[in-house]
Amino acid sequence: MTRTNISEVLTHTDWALLAQQKLQLLLVIDDLEKRCDAAMTYGRTEEREVLSTWLEALSGILHWMDALQDAAQAEGHPAVFLTCPEEDMP
Repeated sequence: MTRTNISEVLTHTDWALLAQQKLQLLLVIDDLEKRCDAAMTYGRTEEREVLSTWLEALSGILHWMDALQDAAQAEGHPAVFLTCPEEDMP
């Protein structure tokens, strides 16, 4: 297995594409949250448990992406941050 330098990986990262992918992940998480709430409202406990597991996993990936972007930006990499429309509303 070839070892890769993390700085090299960050240098070759397409930050604009990663930001778009992260935005799509946020939309999926939002949908899962709504489905999880609906499952709870209608007493579908098994469905809620599955959705909660997916939600927890995807939220963990999202938080890791946030940390990666913050660290990369601190190291001088041109990380791109997009916001959801709801965040722009007063």
